[in-house]
Amino acid sequence: MKEEDQNTISILKRRLPCLSNELLQPLTYEEEDWRSPIIRDLFNPRSTVISRLKHFTLIHGVLYHKGSNGVLARCISSNEAKERLKAVHEQWYGEEGPSLHRLLQRAGYFWPTMSKDALQFQQSCSKCSKPSVVHECHFVESAGDWRRPYIDFLQNGILPTNL
Repeated sequence: MKEEDQNTISILKRRLPCLSNELLQPLTYEEEDWRSPIIRDLFNPRSTVISRLKHFTLIHGVLYHKGSNGVLARCISSNEAKERLKAVHEQWYGEEGPSLHRLLQRAGYFWPTMSKDALQFQQSCSKCSKPSVVHECHFVESAGDWRRPYIDFLQNGILPTNL
């Protein structure tokens, strides 16, 4: 083997990922809210709250929450959360289907008190909390054990009567 065929390979070990500084910088939010301590802890390599941080990630400076199903949801402030609650409620009011909390999850939003806030919002809405009109409800009244007429006939020979 000739000397000119030999190459030198250098391996550099980095502490932070090789991304541009723009991608690593978090967005600056106008107000200090629940997201700020999480973002600070994500940038602190010696953070001790790893169990809490494992559900969060920063992508292009925006904080996301990773749900149990692996889907990322954008973390939003409490002011934006109120706006989103109102918008989703107005869009889906009166429709049968998932709860307001689940609709917000499907829309890709997250904040820590989302389920509680959605429930309170629905309970405060006079139209949502109004009981249904009885003649519009379709339900079957419970008639007891459906096997009773057959058991009576087999044990006592009593035929069921028509009501």
